[in-house]
Amino acid sequence: MSQKKFKTYFVDGVAKDQEWIVAHTEYLEEELHKDMRSKGYIPVLDIPMKVNWEYDEKSGNFKYRLASKGKAVGCKTAKKHLGILSEQGIVLDINVESAALV
Repeated sequence: MSQKKFKTYFVDGVAKDQEWIVAHTEYLEEELHKDMRSKGYIPVLDIPMKVNWEYDEKSGNFKYRLASKGKAVGCKTAKKHLGILSEQGIVLDINVESAALV
């Protein structure tokens, strides 16, 4: 399945230091995927999330941006699915009891 079929979904955040961002990458990705589903996107699970950050001198914090690929399907449908495995073209249900080819 081509990456062109997926949109990039962004979430911005703020952290006290970059070590926190690095140490909590897995948590941030889980929360990003939850946010995506709540906004009508099914996250692509086999394309890694990208994280960028920069230091904000005014606040003394690090601003970060998370980016993940997803497919826009609407909120009702997205909440039923855990994610997409793009290499296999499979959509996994949220409870992982079933999968379907896309």
